[in-house]
Amino acid sequence: MTGSYAISGLGKDPNLLELEASSDTYNRLVDDHEQPDVSQQHLNLLAELFIRHNVQGTFGLHLVHVSGYWTKPTPFETVLASPVYGHIYTLSSDDCLLAYEYREGRAPKNLADIDKAFFQELFKYLKLNKLETLLGLQVLEDVSSSQPKMMEFVLAGQGTVLIKAEGISHADIYRVTGWSFTQNRDGTVSIKGNETHASTPKGEHQVFTDGKPLRNIEAVMKLLLQNGITKSPQHPKR
Repeated sequence: MTGSYAISGLGKDPNLLELEASSDTYNRLVDDHEQPDVSQQHLNLLAELFIRHNVQGTFGLHLVHVSGYWTKPTPFETVLASPVYGHIYTLSSDDCLLAYEYREGRAPKNLADIDKAFFQELFKYLKLNKLETLLGLQVLEDVSSSQPKMMEFVLAGQGTVLIKAEGISHADIYRVTGWSFTQNRDGTVSIKGNETHASTPKGEHQVFTDGKPLRNIEAVMKLLLQNGITKSPQHPKR
């Protein structure tokens, strides 16, 4: 079956009820360590699905968990008045894609034109294999270029922050949390872990903050620099 599939936040601005549902969904997410591993078999089959529908430059997969680029609480009214698009989606109980993370700005133009057959096949696979709460659909940052490798650090009691790997001085990867797919010239498919969780140079899985609130990006970057994680101040993705 052909035709487009309307998704809130992608070619269709989210309304107040959808934003409230997104907020409720995000607040009920679990930490990554509470999620089971994603089997290589599932990744291989899903990679083939993405390639078959030619969406590998547009979408990737994401481990559903409390995560994010540096986030900030924003009133619904402000979001409704500003251009935003859905960045990571989870499959709801009524077979709809619901964004639990948004990005500022406009979505790439071609996202509203994806054939709904892709979504139907994806939904069927996730439901059949009981992966709805494990894997989400992620809109890739730039459909015209390869995805930058990102590392995610847990800020104890205050969420997470995602940093470009090129700016990290030292970190050991302990879990892949985001995947993208490419088709090679020989027809084979490559699976890339483009987002990962990493431990600090001390081997800890969290960056401890001594209970001090991190009120802005500058405070986050100072903390990461003091802990030997970043080479120099750089702003997290928002």
